[in-house]
Amino acid sequence: MALMSDRISVPTAEPFATTSQVPHALRLALGSVGLDSLRDALQTVKRVIDDHTY
Repeated sequence: MALMSDRISVPTAEPFATTSQVPHALRLALGSVGLDSLRDALQTVKRVIDDHTY
């Protein structure tokens, strides 16, 4: 939800997991944005993950 408020949509790993144990992960699609936008988006993802890591 924190990333959605920054207009970044990332799915959980569940639909892409190949084992019964789903990893705690995000799937990032990198090909749909320009390099400048990608840099900003990845910095936002890092910030949000850092803010929500225990």
